[in-house]
Amino acid sequence: MTGKTKPFVYRESVREYLESPDIRHAVNLLLDRKIGYMPQAFTPKEIADFYKACMAARQTQIDFVQDMADMWHQIWPTLGGDWKPVPHDPADEDLTLDPTVRWAEGFFERRFELKTKGVRADMWLFLADNEASTTDVELGCGLWSGNKPVFKKGTAPDGWEWDKDYNVFRYTNYEIVYRDGLDLAVFRKAAQAAVRLIKSLTA
Repeated sequence: MTGKTKPFVYRESVREYLESPDIRHAVNLLLDRKIGYMPQAFTPKEIADFYKACMAARQTQIDFVQDMADMWHQIWPTLGGDWKPVPHDPADEDLTLDPTVRWAEGFFERRFELKTKGVRADMWLFLADNEASTTDVELGCGLWSGNKPVFKKGTAPDGWEWDKDYNVFRYTNYEIVYRDGLDLAVFRKAAQAAVRLIKSLTA
């Protein structure tokens, strides 16, 4: 860990999901597919076990999404000043809090507006397991004036990469072992640099 930074520890169901390929497969099977293949004959215990497994899978989904949201808020600093957060919108797949959407999309995003300048900033966190005892954590940010991107190639903060397809910056770190928790210090530093750039471009 970096210095005395307290590691981010996943909720137990998420940690088990990430660490065990068998659990991950079972959870994904129960959440991602309609269950039309099950035999019709069950004993009472088998029925109870099946529904317990469904409940555990849904709990894993909720915990995973909650961990993404918690991690986002622990990493990204506030923009401050006249920047106002855009409400979470159930109709917007990028901003909805619907856990099934957040689980499927694999990222948590907040959007902020500076109405005095007519600009908005999108800041997100993408979380994915690579099934090799690590997680891939990606930060992303975009700055827009209307529908026109403000960020330009070659102006990314140190460590950030330009995404030419979406006109945004991305920061990724692949070397994170989740068994001992995540060291968020490097991500906080990257997020702070991105926020400083946003403020400098909208001052």
